[in-house]
Amino acid sequence: MNRTGAVLPSGALPEPANITGPEGTERLPGDMVVEAIGQGMDTSYIAQDLAEQLDYEGRRIKVNERFQSSLPWLFVGGDMVRGPDVVTAIANGHEAAEGIDAFLKGAGP
Repeated sequence: MNRTGAVLPSGALPEPANITGPEGTERLPGDMVVEAIGQGMDTSYIAQDLAEQLDYEGRRIKVNERFQSSLPWLFVGGDMVRGPDVVTAIANGHEAAEGIDAFLKGAGP
């Protein structure tokens, strides 16, 4: 099977590399490919005054079990909370959607 892995020479940015297993190369049909290289979170689009109001756990934004931040109207997931991988980010989005729904209905955290 042909897999993609990361090759990281000292000081270089991640670059995809094909990895062929002992069984050879296998092509798998699909409708979409999602690339995630795990570079970490980008907070440059969060206004400084807003960023200062958030609670953090280390470098990551602190959230409750429904991915609600210390600002009740702001839900956060993916690299900003956990990660860095696309599967975790998608799972966070599903869990946050339940939290957002509860928030909009006036239910507690």
